[in-house]
Amino acid sequence: MKYFEEAELLWKTYVPKQGQSETVQGELIRAIEKLRDEAQRNGNDNWDKCFVMFCDYLEITLCDSGVELTSRELLFLFIQVSARIA
Repeated sequence: MKYFEEAELLWKTYVPKQGQSETVQGELIRAIEKLRDEAQRNGNDNWDKCFVMFCDYLEITLCDSGVELTSRELLFLFIQVSARIA
């Protein structure tokens, strides 16, 4: 339960109720959640270029930009997505 609470705190801290986040952390969490929601709720039936943009953002930010996330930060991202799936 500890990690769910921490992930929920990150969500509440970094992700606005509407629109884009002002932080990289918030945008990463928001992008992952948008992709997860589309897959789980809609079976990717509404997949369009906006979802491709989320994938591109994740790839650039996590792989190409040189931003290094700690294993704890990556774990929080994973837990946030997993908690929303459950």
